[in-house]
Amino acid sequence: MSYKSKYKSKSCVSLNLFYQIPKFISKLKYEESEEILSYLICETSKSRFIDKKGFVLCPSVKFKQIFGENYACGLRELERLNLIEVKILSGKNSDKSYSVDDGVARSFRLTKRLLDCLEKNQFEFVKKEYSYKVPRPKRGRFKLHFKSNDPKHIKLLESYQGITVDPNWIEVFQNTKCYPPDHYKHPNQPVVRYGLFIHSKGLIESLIKKTIKVQTASDSGRAFHPIIEMPKVLRPYIRKNAQPVVSIDAKSFHPFLIASCINDKTDQERYLEFVRGGFYENFRDVTHSRDKIKESLQKYLSGKTTDPKALEIGDWYEQNFPDVALKMIALKKRRKTFQMYLQQLESSIFVDEVFMKAGFFNIVLHDGICVLQKDFVEACEFVNRVCESQLGFRIQLA
Repeated sequence: MSYKSKYKSKSCVSLNLFYQIPKFISKLKYEESEEILSYLICETSKSRFIDKKGFVLCPSVKFKQIFGENYACGLRELERLNLIEVKILSGKNSDKSYSVDDGVARSFRLTKRLLDCLEKNQFEFVKKEYSYKVPRPKRGRFKLHFKSNDPKHIKLLESYQGITVDPNWIEVFQNTKCYPPDHYKHPNQPVVRYGLFIHSKGLIESLIKKTIKVQTASDSGRAFHPIIEMPKVLRPYIRKNAQPVVSIDAKSFHPFLIASCINDKTDQERYLEFVRGGFYENFRDVTHSRDKIKESLQKYLSGKTTDPKALEIGDWYEQNFPDVALKMIALKKRRKTFQMYLQQLESSIFVDEVFMKAGFFNIVLHDGICVLQKDFVEACEFVNRVCESQLGFRIQLA
């Protein structure tokens, strides 16, 4: 079946999605208010999308693209009810039009009042039938959202040629089990389906329209592009020249990278055996799932936390592998976090070496790559050769 007929047969689909509304609000006047509030709640949970003061980096033009012409009414109502705060990036303070045409670009954040409610789970989930019209794919070649001569951007653009999205991706959001109820990022929050849908829709439509936005200039050295920003549940719907792509992910990659900080070879091998046996699983208990342990490790690596499990992991490193604790102290003196150090090491492997130098098609993920099935074995071997060269040992791939 061709893509044309597939899209024609699924021109409009009905989705049961949820808005998330604080219990102290009986009713919001505008439908856009509910949509925008749910979207901001979902985006606030993703630290990469907010600045140091908690503002979601979403200028008004993006709200217009997502929520339509009436988005300004929703923003005004949310601000008037003290549910969001506004950060003006340009334009005059008195301007309340939220219009990019007036030279105003803004960022938004949830108020402390609302964040407290979010932390205490004082919300109601309002179900709504949502009709989504699936757009037809645009012909032609991909282009960058902004022109660039950066070699990494050019390589990403080359990798995206021939990329399409199976229109059946929408079925993910017709499935109420998009995320399990105990998922560590969104426990028991059905609204995540709404936020994920809005987020995913924008990314997928950028692929359909053949325009991609990429970034490689972050301090971590990581590459950002549409596929890497998609939820994992949507990756099986990606096609390269009509063929499905498969993901190769480095299992427990940050724990493996930490091994490079252990100088004594005997201690390093002892640590590697521990990681190969399941690093996160070894710290799991009744109240902490594997995903929760993963989150706690990142809190420990950030260097600023009071999370008891993160402190427990830190104590374990200090007692069993003191080189790791010493590395953290050395990085602090240079005003650098262990987390950032590992992200830079990660990107030096997967962006600079694997993505940029591999002879087969691949699209880089943070700690992995997407490849064609026929290249899977070759790609795994290539990744391990790079790791052996850079780190001195092989890692586990999943």
